[in-house]
Amino acid sequence: NALLDLGRFQQAISDYEIVLKEEPANVKTRVNMAIAYSSLRNFAKAEEEFAKAQRHGRTYADLYVNRAIMYFETQQYAKALPDYQRYLELKPDDHQIYNDMGVVYNVMGQYQKAVESFTRAINISPVKDYYRFRAQAYEKLGNTSAAQQDRRMAQ
Repeated sequence: NALLDLGRFQQAISDYEIVLKEEPANVKTRVNMAIAYSSLRNFAKAEEEFAKAQRHGRTYADLYVNRAIMYFETQQYAKALPDYQRYLELKPDDHQIYNDMGVVYNVMGQYQKAVESFTRAINISPVKDYYRFRAQAYEKLGNTSAAQQDRRMAQ
């Protein structure tokens, strides 16, 4: 994991492979290996490792959030959403992930769902950026008064 943190992804993968020979069902190691592959932009291999991890650890929340991030980065938004939702089933109070989902909905043009997601994030933690993002979604919906109110809250 230290190698992963240092950006030495190929070395990290080599070490993860050693661990997985001994413990093929080690979900955390598989997820970290998938992150390393994703960081190397080898998304096919990353997706394969995430799938293997999921077979062994359906309740490991970090699996879903990290795969969702990969999907977001590769602009596969429709694939990111179910993983964000699964993560939130496991960790329902994570305001940052509600915000991330709102961003995905905004990008997809699903502004009402974006508003709902940003609202959930705000209800958990009223971060100024969440108001700013929700204002953008309100603006796209033509609700300028709600957008203005959120911009004031963001100041």
